[in-house]
Amino acid sequence: MLYRNCMPVVLTVSFMLILTYANVQAGQNFNELSRLADKYGTDKGKLRTELYDLILYPLKNDAEKVFEIGILDGASLKMFQDYFTSATIYGIDIDDKNDLETERIKTFIADQAERVQLKKFIDKFGGDYDLILDDGGHSMRQQQVSAGFLFPYVIPGGYYVIEDLHTSFLTDEEYGVNTAKTNTTLQMVYNYIETGEIKSEYLTKNEIKYLMQNISYSVIYSRNNGKSILCVFKKDNENDLTELANEYGTDKGAAKFGPKIQRSDNEDGDEYENIKYHNYTEFYYDIFLPIKTSAQKICEIGIAAGASLKMFRDYFSSATIYGIDIEDCSFMDSDRIKTFVADQEDREQLKGFVNKYGSGYDLILDDGGHTMGQQQVSFGYLFKQIKSGGYYIIEDVHTSLTGSESDGVDEEKKNTTLTMIKKYTESGIIESKYLTLQERKYLTENIISCTLFSRNNGNSITCVLKKK
Repeated sequence: MLYRNCMPVVLTVSFMLILTYANVQAGQNFNELSRLADKYGTDKGKLRTELYDLILYPLKNDAEKVFEIGILDGASLKMFQDYFTSATIYGIDIDDKNDLETERIKTFIADQAERVQLKKFIDKFGGDYDLILDDGGHSMRQQQVSAGFLFPYVIPGGYYVIEDLHTSFLTDEEYGVNTAKTNTTLQMVYNYIETGEIKSEYLTKNEIKYLMQNISYSVIYSRNNGKSILCVFKKDNENDLTELANEYGTDKGAAKFGPKIQRSDNEDGDEYENIKYHNYTEFYYDIFLPIKTSAQKICEIGIAAGASLKMFRDYFSSATIYGIDIEDCSFMDSDRIKTFVADQEDREQLKGFVNKYGSGYDLILDDGGHTMGQQQVSFGYLFKQIKSGGYYIIEDVHTSLTGSESDGVDEEKKNTTLTMIKKYTESGIIESKYLTLQERKYLTENIISCTLFSRNNGNSITCVLKKK
């Protein structure tokens, strides 16, 4: 539960096969978009729609305006028309595509790198888009100018997606990548993860300021060992998981102040405790929705006062919640909350937990001691205890940036948890001095996606890993 000051980001990496979501709430289909992509032959199929199926589901029946840059043969416009039941689908392209127009598909000719032409589109069709997706020319200027100009026209809770970010690795003159690769879109997002700042030679000061003030989180999603990468920006919104976090006073939420407390030096008794909040539940809400009612086993490392155990108990309606702490927290035990005393960096003690409570966890979340050894040893040992399709979360990864030698952070930060994840982004391989050869091999072969969520100018970073 560490904190360093308010801004957001996420980095997602995925290398395996299509995600499927079984045992979800009745009537919810979390792979329909993938099916439609295959039907119409868009290249978004499987490589990208596995993520879209998850984050866009809440908008499926409510979205009114969806906008894509880059039309080609119109396959993805047709996919979105079928998926978003009430939305009008807008497309812009540098070529005339009005032969694709229908009652619910509208097209417009524009160069995405020209603000004057983008403004003409907005003047004609207005703003308030639930989703804007850039699958256009993929040069650095095109990607960044479009994002800077169009993001203000996304509704709160809506998404802006930049596809084909792997062009940031290319040196072809047409993509505008400089020799040092310092001007790339991918580098812009990486920088945002660690500092909370947007830096771009293509954006105006006002565009940069607006992005930094209004992005709720950002996701970089990578497949095929970095050969297919996209970025998702989400605009601020509210959700019921955050409400529960705020109700119980866990720092995973977004409240400004904690619950009322009694202070001995306060004559009036009640006052609010000033707590630093990480805003993690803004992102957790999107990824936990498919397992909200079906999850059976949830485990958290690091219990403290038990606020987040109570939050998870109330959110995951059918799950038993398990907690591991170096201190005895049996005061929390109930019919749906079980606690266990263990040092998270001691494999033998973790083995004792597994021997007592078994495996098959839908979610294991590490909010423990936050040193490099603790984070990586727990990850290496416990990831195999997660069921297929389950999640392992490492919270407070920002200790990789702020930690000292006592936290296991070396001077060059080569052994940090954040470095381990960033290397995985580009290579698909887990490397760590804290893990055994067998643990590194198992992780490399069984992780399907890895997401870094950053808030508060890089002072609140959590990592979400999904199992194959």
